[in-house]
Amino acid sequence: LSASQSALLAESSVHTQRAVQLQEIQSQYVQAKKSSLASAWEAYKETHATALRERKLLLYIPYQSGQGNRLLGIVTAFMLALISHRALLIDYCKCIHTLDTCKCQWGDLFNQQDIELDAVSLMEKDSGLKITIRDESLTQVDFVYDALDLNLADLADRPVVWGNGSMDWTAHLWLANPHHRETLRALFRPGYVFHDVAQLLMRPSKALRDVRDHWVETRFRPLTIGVHVRMMSLGRLVQKTDPQEYLPHFMHLASSIALLTQPEELVYTNQTAWEGLDRETREGLRTAVLEMLLLGASDEIIGTRASTFSHVAAAFGG
Repeated sequence: LSASQSALLAESSVHTQRAVQLQEIQSQYVQAKKSSLASAWEAYKETHATALRERKLLLYIPYQSGQGNRLLGIVTAFMLALISHRALLIDYCKCIHTLDTCKCQWGDLFNQQDIELDAVSLMEKDSGLKITIRDESLTQVDFVYDALDLNLADLADRPVVWGNGSMDWTAHLWLANPHHRETLRALFRPGYVFHDVAQLLMRPSKALRDVRDHWVETRFRPLTIGVHVRMMSLGRLVQKTDPQEYLPHFMHLASSIALLTQPEELVYTNQTAWEGLDRETREGLRTAVLEMLLLGASDEIIGTRASTFSHVAAAFGG
């Protein structure tokens, strides 16, 4: 080899070594964060039970109606409950004052074997808890504005704190909170906060897992691409109201993707039974979670711009 070739090989070797070192550092960083969060989660299970008995509660009532918006707000609520040593209670469909007519609750969608967070279920079992939540003056924590400088220790004497998720994704703001950022940054990875929390709190029920797994096994192919078109954007997309009229547009989109990716087989499923489904019912919300899980199981996702549904589905998949 010439001197110049030897120099290039040496330089290439140095770059390779640096890349390997960076990968090792990144891997160690990820494992450290996951280990810290796992330990905090195990400790929180006991904290949650104690705080529930002592009536130190953080009640999360989603302001937004979209499924993506609601789930994003739960991440912030969990972060705040974790660092303020409160029991997180989730009133997913705003049912705390209408328990008998509640259409759907948290436990209908997600597994609660590790820890019960369903406010409706807990209130039905514990009349004292029902009285506390309904009769106490709720102290509101605004997930946006209070992230700037609120010290949660100042609310320690308040039995019930109400987390107002009027804005969906605010976890990043709390990572910058001057009083809590050090604690939160030791647990959460920027860019992966939702995914990491979802592994703890948002494990789907067995029924939903079974349907997801069946779809993935029977309908997914190598390099499956999930396409999400926001429901409220359909009219703007094709200016049509009849599904049979806008269906060809989706087929064209799917065909275009097929030309780019050359999959073994193009699979398109027209779930006409889901058209017009009331998303505020148990069936509707379960379907929405299933759609997210299927998108998250895809190899790639094409989402609708500014859609939290698309972003949450992607985060579910990591």
